[in-house]
Amino acid sequence: MNRYIKEWFDKEENSVIELSYELWNNPEISYKEYHACDVVSDYMKKQGFKVKKVAAEDFNNPDAKPNTVIATWGEGKPVIGILGEMDGLPGLGQMNVPYEKSIDGPGHGCGHNLIGGGCVAAASALKNAMEKEGIKGSIKLVDCPAEEVGSGKVDLAKNGVFGDMDVCLSYHPDNTDFIFDAWECQAIVHMIIKYYGKASHAAMAPWKGRSALDAAELMNIGVQYLREHITQDCSLHYVYRHAGDSPNIVPNKAILDYYIRASDENLDDLLSRVLLIVNGAAMMTETKAEWEILSGTYGFIPNIELNHSVYSSAQKIPPLVFTDEEYDFASIIYQNVTGKDAPIEKEELIPTRLKPPCDEVEFTYGSTDVADVSHIVPVMHLTGSGRVKGLPSHHWSVTAVSGMSIGHKAMIYGYKILAQSGYDLLTNPEVLQKVRKEFSFRNGKEYISKVDRDYSRIL
Repeated sequence: MNRYIKEWFDKEENSVIELSYELWNNPEISYKEYHACDVVSDYMKKQGFKVKKVAAEDFNNPDAKPNTVIATWGEGKPVIGILGEMDGLPGLGQMNVPYEKSIDGPGHGCGHNLIGGGCVAAASALKNAMEKEGIKGSIKLVDCPAEEVGSGKVDLAKNGVFGDMDVCLSYHPDNTDFIFDAWECQAIVHMIIKYYGKASHAAMAPWKGRSALDAAELMNIGVQYLREHITQDCSLHYVYRHAGDSPNIVPNKAILDYYIRASDENLDDLLSRVLLIVNGAAMMTETKAEWEILSGTYGFIPNIELNHSVYSSAQKIPPLVFTDEEYDFASIIYQNVTGKDAPIEKEELIPTRLKPPCDEVEFTYGSTDVADVSHIVPVMHLTGSGRVKGLPSHHWSVTAVSGMSIGHKAMIYGYKILAQSGYDLLTNPEVLQKVRKEFSFRNGKEYISKVDRDYSRIL
């Protein structure tokens, strides 16, 4: 481990934990990360970074309340990017105890306080090493909002925030070993479908009405039949947002909220088939259909060279160690969530191992806006530890662990890895060149967000 990176962590580790705990104590939902934005920006200013605060969803409006921190230091190339995430989840407020003890309001049920608060450590420790050794280059930290709704980084990407980076590093706690594998994920389109019909008395003159609700139900039936004829990478899910006002009125309006997911190469085909069903349902019911894409993300583009580089850096960091008291805490949580006896093997409770990289690209379900960044710059999205193995994400148990030492230790360890990774890339330009070469091979397209794409060609 670089001596100056270690020096910084030895001095500032507790301040990072305090910052993370401040975010944990003041959880904010997507696009409302106002307090987090303020305290993170204050921290980065004290570390000597130039700080800009913006509202991701209203980027060019100086009067918009900021929810994003962009902190930069250094001059010229290469630019090492570091990502953070600050948003909590609604309804997951929880005390940091090993049993369910809810608190009204949101909570960090995905551990984003460890990311939003911890990412400052990687950037600041790397800065310390660059200053002490006279290493040329720049650092750009982007602490982002709204990952949970899948659009914060998309908003920033549309405004060119990641375009000057040469490489980008991120970390996310998980209930697994530290993972350096190549992976892809589902691209997603989030869309609203509205049907407009004609109201009438449902008993006395139903023939005069044209039911928007009938159209919505027929559309959903069509989607159910479609499921048999789609590839395994695809998934479709929806809820009703509006289905009429009273049973004795033929509904003149119905609204559906849809998530459409597939691999990058199959999403357009799936979306076009769904839209055929949308229009077919309108035709059958003599109603009018309208649709709007609210947000969307691409699938993740892996970078095997970067994965190996970060893995090599990780092996330079002293091992992650938990205490018997922390394992006891994890055991109690495991028992309370599952109703089963906790594993005796410690690695089956709190994972700490570094899993060697797998170069065969694995397809994973789910979506993340980190994927959009991977279409602009090579990204290594490190995941692992900081949770109890075998327990679900987006759960009170994650909130509890993210507010105590299990989460804090994994956070510090993860960002030591990223700081060392940034240093190794800066001091081994031939590795960075290989990373950039692989990125060019895997992605030769100009970035256009899912929201801004022209969908006329698939209709």
